Amino acid sequence: MKIKIIFLFTVILSLLNSCTRKAKEFNVNDSTEFVIPSSISLFTPLSIAGKESKVNFEEEFENNNTRAKYLKEVRLEELKFTITSPPGKSFNFLKSVSIYLSTEGLPEVLLASKDNIENSGQLELFLQPSSENLIEYIKNDSYKIRCNAITDEAIFQDITIKGDIKFNIVSKAAIFR
Repeated sequence: MKIKIIFLFTVILSLLNSCTRKAKEFNVNDSTEFVIPSSISLFTPLSIAGKESKVNFEEEFENNNTRAKYLKEVRLEELKFTITSPPGKSFNFLKSVSIYLSTEGLPEVLLASKDNIENSGQLELFLQPSSENLIEYIKNDSYKIRCNAITDEAIFQDITIKGDIKFNIVSKAAIFR
């Protein structure tokens, strides 16, 4: 009788263990590109539309054994700017920059920003992520990025900036693996 109870208890524990999972955390990467047009004026606010991004988040969720309906939190972990053209150009021309995220049916939100950018010859610029939870924004098929920038140097040729984006995603514990 004791053996049957122990066996039954073991089977029940095994079933419970296989039907639940802990919260899962993973990252999804994307990139965008902006072109800052040449201009002579200083301290001029610029608003630059980035390319529409079509990250297949559903595939990312599937690869990480979750679904959009189980998401708990989506935040920007990192946004890094690198100048791709002209080669060797630094971020000395920028005074401040703000990046906004939008998608169909939702208001635009601040994604990241950086103010009082130092003229120190930086070739990479890391922006400060906002604390916005972006769950609803990544449930859509695509999103748009917009850049607001203020320059503190005259720009005599177009500057192309690549933005590497890293989203941190946390899914809730869900039933069934």
